[in-house]
Amino acid sequence: MTLVVLWTSCILILAAVVLSLLLWRRQRDSRALLLTALLASLAAAFVLFGLRAFREPPVSTAGVWLQLATALLGVAAVVGLDRLLGDERRRRTAIGQVQRALEEVSRGVSELTGFEFCRQVANRVNDILGTDYTLVGKLVEGDREKIEVIAFAGTELAQEAMSYDLPGTPCEGVVNREPRHYPSDVQSLFPDDEMLAELGVESYVGMPLMSTDDEPFGLIAVMGKSPIKDPAVMLPALLIFASRTQTELLRIGQEQALRESERRFRELFEESQDALYISTPEGRMVDANEAAVQLFGYGSKEEMLREFVASEHYAEATDREVVLAHLERDGRLRDFPIEVRRRDGSTLTVLSTAIAKRDAKGNLTAIRGSLRDVTERHKLERQLLQSQRMEAVGRMAGGVAHDFNNMLTVLQGHSELLGRHFEPGSPGAESVKEITSVVGRAAAFTRRLLLLSRRRILSPQNVDLNAIVQDLAVLLQSAIGDEVELVLDLGGEVDKVVADATELEQILLNLVINAKDAMRESGRIVISTANLPIVGEDSETGEVDRWVELAVADDGGGIPAEELDYIFEPFFTTKDPGIGTGLGLSTVFGIVKQLKGRVDVDSTVGKGTRFSISLPSAASDSIAESNVIEEVGETATGHERLLVVDDEEGVRLLLQRFLESQGYRVVLASNGNEALERLNESEGFDLLISDVMMPGMTGPKLAEKAHLRHPELPVLFMSGFASSATLDPSVPLLSKPFTTRELGQRIREVLATGS
Repeated sequence: MTLVVLWTSCILILAAVVLSLLLWRRQRDSRALLLTALLASLAAAFVLFGLRAFREPPVSTAGVWLQLATALLGVAAVVGLDRLLGDERRRRTAIGQVQRALEEVSRGVSELTGFEFCRQVANRVNDILGTDYTLVGKLVEGDREKIEVIAFAGTELAQEAMSYDLPGTPCEGVVNREPRHYPSDVQSLFPDDEMLAELGVESYVGMPLMSTDDEPFGLIAVMGKSPIKDPAVMLPALLIFASRTQTELLRIGQEQALRESERRFRELFEESQDALYISTPEGRMVDANEAAVQLFGYGSKEEMLREFVASEHYAEATDREVVLAHLERDGRLRDFPIEVRRRDGSTLTVLSTAIAKRDAKGNLTAIRGSLRDVTERHKLERQLLQSQRMEAVGRMAGGVAHDFNNMLTVLQGHSELLGRHFEPGSPGAESVKEITSVVGRAAAFTRRLLLLSRRRILSPQNVDLNAIVQDLAVLLQSAIGDEVELVLDLGGEVDKVVADATELEQILLNLVINAKDAMRESGRIVISTANLPIVGEDSETGEVDRWVELAVADDGGGIPAEELDYIFEPFFTTKDPGIGTGLGLSTVFGIVKQLKGRVDVDSTVGKGTRFSISLPSAASDSIAESNVIEEVGETATGHERLLVVDDEEGVRLLLQRFLESQGYRVVLASNGNEALERLNESEGFDLLISDVMMPGMTGPKLAEKAHLRHPELPVLFMSGFASSATLDPSVPLLSKPFTTRELGQRIREVLATGS
């Protein structure tokens, strides 16, 4: 028995040593070292037991069997632990293969598209994990129930553009943040998934792909036609593939987003209507869009980048210093107005916006900015300002003319009444005559003052062009200065034209001033009048058969051919900023068209320009006599009852004295409300004579209210200043100052016609 124990101990010691060596060779880790130490301890215990049995026999049978049972349990424990460590070894081996496969795929990933990278990953997953199919997909943007398949290894069923509905599939849970593991019989769990049935899938494992903000954006899934035999290896291996695929897809997505952002930026950069640029602090252009190329007048971007130097394109060198100072101090500049010089030397007004780019040390390295061309806008703003100034001057001139004409009316009327008390040729009569002459000249002055306001009541008459030109000559010469010679070339027996004298004066004034501006220093301006040859009906009106020409010619610089088509457009001007409004010729054109005439221009650069105004002759058969205010004869008398309304007391009293001397019955009112009271409390009036412009209620408004109760009441208006929009052209009007003879004649005309 002792010999049996001894041999058993030796065999167990030998087995323990062999198993320890094999375990260490296969596992090579700390757990294998621990197991080797355990076996060595067990072997030592058996050796001690054998020696004791050899020295102190006999050994009981129960002790031997207990020793054998302990040895067998130890061996079983060693074998079981070895198998567990073997599974770990296989898992580690599989994971190592996964990592090596990913390293192989990643070597060329920078040269691959997202689809190609995912295809390679899917193919290697099948190879390494022994699965039949691998799917990589991304959620369709805006739809969490559909996935776009970007790679599918193991079958030709799926293409790049294939989409996959998630409801009723194992993938549905995966994209809801839940890794799914179905080792077998997956078709019975998802009977509505047609793809599983078509491919004969038996097992399924899926992992979600997560974005940087921890939201699922896709998945990777493996499927097999047979049950999964080793889930412990499958899950961690797929997790590594999912992590790497997720990282790569995010990288590719970020690069695509960056490229798309750069593409959109480049489109915006190139298509912007503003001039965009990037330059060095020294002023060399690094990049520029097409608008910048056109703004500065270069032929191409390449040419601009090669030749552009900022210091050469600032109209004022100090502007560049100011811009750089702003950028150094504030880091940015916004809508700063500057003048820039184009390549051809012309200048533009731009609004400059810029941002300073600095390096890590804070040094200015680049300037990014934009230039918005506001030349036309500033031009229009200046024209608007000039127009507003002219409007203000006009309102002032109109107010002065209104008050002045009222005074002249009183002076004119009383001088006429005074003249009745002197014998013709007497010193008193001569004094009255001189007063009347001065009043006439003052009235002419106020009419010219109203040219500034452009607000007047049109009073068409048979006008003598020659007389208009001669009367205005002194004013015109004063306007153009002594350096320019004004020559009058007036034709003999020129027909009269039907027009408002003030409008003709404005035409002359505009044309002569334009001619003066076309000259550098000195020159010659010729104003001529003539009857045009009778050539039959005009092609435009089809009626006029006689014409009168008013022409203004100069020997200035002339008008370039390309500008001739635009000279009559409002606000078009070639004058320097701040000079003129660009409305002069457009006003001339409008007046001439209103008079049913035409304007012709003949200009040669370097020689001069001739404007020819053709107006219908008053002798033309087509000119209706009813449109003309005839010259008045003797002062008319009457007995009718008249209501006279004027806010100027002197005018009211003058009219009352004169009209009552002519037999009329006169009632006075100082404003519209008082006039309405007189109309309502009296038995009736034959004529309402009212000033146009009065405080509180204008003359036209008074007439409108009066006609509500007295629709047949005729009205005669008086005005020293009024807007052309105030009255209907057909309404009878007497312009202040007027003579008593004109007043009497117009009263009889209105009473005769009833309007």
